[in-house]
Amino acid sequence: MKIFLLLLLSTSPAFAEAPCNDAGKIYRLCADQTKIYADTLARAAKEKKLAVVVLGADWCPWCQSMHKIFADPAPYAERFVLAEIGIYNGRDKNISGEKVLEQVMREAKLTERPKGVPMLAVVNPKTKAAVLIDTGDLEQNTKEKKGHDPKKIWAALESARAKVGRAGP
Repeated sequence: MKIFLLLLLSTSPAFAEAPCNDAGKIYRLCADQTKIYADTLARAAKEKKLAVVVLGADWCPWCQSMHKIFADPAPYAERFVLAEIGIYNGRDKNISGEKVLEQVMREAKLTERPKGVPMLAVVNPKTKAAVLIDTGDLEQNTKEKKGHDPKKIWAALESARAKVGRAGP
């Protein structure tokens, strides 16, 4: 009888895990972030480009600002392939997003976790060299709006690009 009740409760909609829903979200947390990262590196390698990785969270106004800057691929698509990696699920850490952060930190040869989000990285898919960029230095905040200066973002990407080397011949 107890086993029957446990089975009944475990299959009850009230106890079933709610389906993941990414609709309207910047960071697709329902997807495996390590797969998104691996797919981005593979695409970047195939296209002989570098990967730009934005690690962030939907609740973060600076992450939303960064997303808006990258919404138009024209300034970066010739040299970079973009991945937006969710490292938080709500305010809790996202396991697969954390694994990507750890991998990027290893590739950038960092031992101390960067503080805050978003985090921005440039990764060479060929050599696995990486640079993690402090986005706090790229902010352009006002009383009305929190965000980033696109000119500072592009300059930081070019600087990181020079450090990680070319992805193609």
